[in-house]
Amino acid sequence: MKAAENPNQPYYPWESLEEFELVDWLASSGLLQVKINKFLALAWTQHSPLSFHTAKSMYECIEKYMPKAPGWKRKTIILDDTLTEPQTFLY
Repeated sequence: MKAAENPNQPYYPWESLEEFELVDWLASSGLLQVKINKFLALAWTQHSPLSFHTAKSMYECIEKYMPKAPGWKRKTIILDDTLTEPQTFLY
């Protein structure tokens, strides 16, 4: 993956805006990896200069290079009115 080697590329780690948009759509479409692989195996996509060729390699790149979501925090409190019922807040 050439763009992944240069974080100064505008669509890092993807090669282009078009590849970024394709990855965004594939990753958020709800398609199974088997279906994504079938799409990537089509003759049409074989002529496109994609930096990945399987759903697995696409998702590995997403995991490796894309920012992580913030983690959840948890706080348990006891209210004066409900001493025997601790309340847990997730935020």
